[in-house]
Amino acid sequence: MALPATMTMPVWASQQIFEVQRIDYLAPETGGRQGGVTAGFPLWQTTITLGVMNLAQSDAWRAFLAAQRGAQQRWYGFDASRILPETCPGGLPSGFSGACSAWSQTIDANGYPVVTLTGLPNGMVLSPGDYFDLRWGTFQRSLHRLLESATVASGAASVSIDPPINPAVVPGTAVAHFDAPACLMRTIPSQTSLGAFGRRGPIESGTIVAIQDLVP
Repeated sequence: MALPATMTMPVWASQQIFEVQRIDYLAPETGGRQGGVTAGFPLWQTTITLGVMNLAQSDAWRAFLAAQRGAQQRWYGFDASRILPETCPGGLPSGFSGACSAWSQTIDANGYPVVTLTGLPNGMVLSPGDYFDLRWGTFQRSLHRLLESATVASGAASVSIDPPINPAVVPGTAVAHFDAPACLMRTIPSQTSLGAFGRRGPIESGTIVAIQDLVP
């Protein structure tokens, strides 16, 4: 059995930070007002902390990191605390595969990206902190987090998201998914290391740091 070209990170983690990384600068004006400038597109970054594990969890992480060959391979990373929408912890509503039928993005008057998703089950409640991803091509994905709640009506919902969908990267034919949303990531080797294994056999510590790789 061959390893997949793009692996998915193991689900287990002792602690995890999963947030959007921005390179922002203050832009002071001569009159004293403060502005802000962003350099580059915002990307997801994760820091995963491993604690005391059983042998199966330890072996899974060691094998996963070895397969990435430092930063050479891309892998699917996600927020392990929110694999499904908050109101659907036991699984998506019956009959809903997680794939939406269509999506569109607008920018509201305050500059926030707002996405409209269709093909959702009526009455499904979306919550701040829920994720969906857009999938296209062989392996490409773009991950987004909801910033507000919404209840699906007539199969559709409009919600503010972060980060925005990058129209220069994501094609209009991409499909929005609520099932196992993730993004492509690459390991940052200089900040990633596994600790020593203990007398029981498993490793007992470790840190994995990775950054999103937004591939057209």
